[in-house]
Amino acid sequence: MARQEGADRIRDIRNTFQNFLRSEQTLTDERAQSADAKTRHAIELGIAGLALSSALILLFGFYLARSIARPVREAAEGATRLAEGDLTLRLSQSGPGEIGELTTAFNRMAESLQRARVELEEQNAQLRDSERLKSDLVNTVSHELRTPLSGVLGFTKLLLTREFDSETRRHYLGIVDAQARRLSQLIDDFLDVRKIEEGRFERARELVDIGTLLRDEAMLYSFQSQKHELALDVPETPLPVLGNPDRLRQVIGNLLSNAIKYSPQGGLVTLTGRVHGDAVRVEVHDEGIGIPAQQQARIFTKFFRADAAASGITGTGLGLAVSRDIIESHGGQIGFSSAPGDGTTFFVVLPGADGAHLQGDRADRPKERTPQ
Repeated sequence: MARQEGADRIRDIRNTFQNFLRSEQTLTDERAQSADAKTRHAIELGIAGLALSSALILLFGFYLARSIARPVREAAEGATRLAEGDLTLRLSQSGPGEIGELTTAFNRMAESLQRARVELEEQNAQLRDSERLKSDLVNTVSHELRTPLSGVLGFTKLLLTREFDSETRRHYLGIVDAQARRLSQLIDDFLDVRKIEEGRFERARELVDIGTLLRDEAMLYSFQSQKHELALDVPETPLPVLGNPDRLRQVIGNLLSNAIKYSPQGGLVTLTGRVHGDAVRVEVHDEGIGIPAQQQARIFTKFFRADAAASGITGTGLGLAVSRDIIESHGGQIGFSSAPGDGTTFFVVLPGADGAHLQGDRADRPKERTPQ
């Protein structure tokens, strides 16, 4: 009986222990499953974090490439193009901090180089123009001075080595005098150009009656050619302006001389002066060969003579250039209207002596040209 009771107790203990073991095993399994779940979750979080970190790294690298690497690369490429002569290149001013300062400094350098090149090109153009003018001057001097100088030397030698009657001698002396005067006029033209370019041109101001000046010049040039008739049209009332009378006389004389030279077949040369608003307008019209349209833009250019040399018309090509500077120094305008075969009209407009504002009348003269 006692043995049976002991066996039952041992069996109960074993059952209790087995139940405890099963409970512990169940708890262990549950804890293991929980640990596995947490591990899987941690791994998933780790993978997600790694993926996010990789994405952030990629985004940051892309940002660096755009904000730093690309501007630096563009600056390097721009420097290469700049070295090859493309001074118009400008970089987009983007990028943080020092990168933005780099692109700004690059653009400033490019602008400075471009300005320097433009200035250098302008200086080179001026040098080329200067060389061309010097060449033209030498050619003009050698051509224009040779003819009157040859005349002076030739006829002087004849007078010194041979005997002539008084009439022939007087005729030869007249030729020598005319050629000497022509030499003097040529030299004066050259000196005028130099004075104007050096800023030493006389700009004296005194009251001048253009009407009286036109009458004097018309009287002088009326004897220059037997083939030409010079008509004067000025009012009886004064045409007062402020200026240098010698220089204004020089301009009118040059225009009258050109009108005679460029109408070699003769004809009427008309000299007109009148009040025009607050100004005085002078016109010189001839019935000569006219000025071809393709040459009109260069008429006031130094040494430009168009087809005059080929036509046997003498001159230096300086008269109109000097006249333009004289008139502009007086605050006036000079221009012309012309058509081949129909003659030419040159006009001069000067402010009146009261100093009123210069007014032109180009509205009713659409073909007139003024020097640019």
